[in-house]
Amino acid sequence: RSTDPNAPGPGAQAPQSITILQANNSPVAGRIDGADDSDLYEVTVPDDQTGDFIVRVDSLAFGMDPYIIARSAPGNDGASWEREAFLQTDPTSNAYLAMTLSVQPGEKVLIEVKHFDPTATRGAYQISTGSRLSSDPPGFNLVKSSSLQIYYFPYVGR
Repeated sequence: RSTDPNAPGPGAQAPQSITILQANNSPVAGRIDGADDSDLYEVTVPDDQTGDFIVRVDSLAFGMDPYIIARSAPGNDGASWEREAFLQTDPTSNAYLAMTLSVQPGEKVLIEVKHFDPTATRGAYQISTGSRLSSDPPGFNLVKSSSLQIYYFPYVGR
């Protein structure tokens, strides 16, 4: 038994690796492999970024119901922040979650993707980041503050 107060407790998962995303709207496949699984990503906002910066999760499969947490990465200048988003309806393969972040050029963002149901044992998705695409829903502008903000994103079928 460790005497380190910061050591993970019994049954804790090993530290995860972080996948680096490019801020060019290129999709990267992700998947949930077991209960309480999550995937971690990091993206650096381009120095020439103007306008909305979007984190999107789409191409849902195997019952994936995405729950996204985006936060400022350690070492960024300015206040730390954290945002959450999830679908409020039953997801389908064409469900689409887009989170608009108010970020600065050069800022690093950490993104965690989980299944909304912590007991779910599988799920697949694609994640991408970058400037707003014409196909993105209007979404909500998640403005930085020192408090946690939770937004419910309804799914509107087309």
